[in-house]
Amino acid sequence: MDERVLLSAIGGDGSGFEQIGLDVIEAHDKQLTSYAVERMKQIDHLTMYGPEEGRFGLVTFNLDTIHPHDLATVLDTNKTIQYFRGARLTEGFCF
Repeated sequence: MDERVLLSAIGGDGSGFEQIGLDVIEAHDKQLTSYAVERMKQIDHLTMYGPEEGRFGLVTFNLDTIHPHDLATVLDTNKTIQYFRGARLTEGFCF
């Protein structure tokens, strides 16, 4: 399934999740994550964190040759990549 079709089918209220089926969405997500991991393994100086098997939805990594903020700036300009950096992910959990 093309990710553009998936996103447009979900709709703003999330009702599309039920129409598509969470099992289909999960399978698609795992397929995309697996593809990303396999491609990222080919990049020199890239370290991935997390489990080798069973991951989906998120790939954490560090590229040793580029400062994280510089990499984030480049990735932020590419609208097809959802990229989070630094403490942005944990802000809601900080006390």
